[in-house]
Amino acid sequence: MERRDAGRGGARHPVPRGRTGATFPEGTFDLVSAQFLQSPVALDQDGVLRRAAAAVAPGGHLLVVMHGGWPSWHGPEDHPAGVVFPTLRGLLDALDLPSGWNVETLDAVERATPSPEGAPGTRVDNVWRLRRGL
Repeated sequence: MERRDAGRGGARHPVPRGRTGATFPEGTFDLVSAQFLQSPVALDQDGVLRRAAAAVAPGGHLLVVMHGGWPSWHGPEDHPAGVVFPTLRGLLDALDLPSGWNVETLDAVERATPSPEGAPGTRVDNVWRLRRGL
C-alpha cells in the first residue's frame, strides 16, 4: 500500500502496516488509524490501541473508529456471548494517555445499515480523534 504526497510532486511513500495484535510497524507517524478492531478471535484490543498511541509522532493524530453496538435489526438472541463494545469514555480510560493529548473528536455516529435480507436498520459507530501534543 502506498500514499501520494501532493506537496512533493506526487511522490509515492509506503504505508506501513502490521498484523493486528501480533506486529506493529517501527517508528512514529503523523497519523495512526485503527478501524473496527472488534474480532471473534482473541485480540488484546487495549494493548493494540496503546501501541498505536505510542506510535503517534508529536503533533500527530490517532484515529479510532469502532462499532458502538449491534445493528438495530440484530436481535438479542443473535448476540454472541462476551462481546463488549467500547464506550466513548471507556476507550479513553483504557488508553490512559499521558498529559499532552487532546481529544478533538469524540462522537457516536448513527448510520443506515440494512440487514442481510435488505430490511432497513441503523448502527452506531464510535469515533475518536486524538492529537498528541508537541
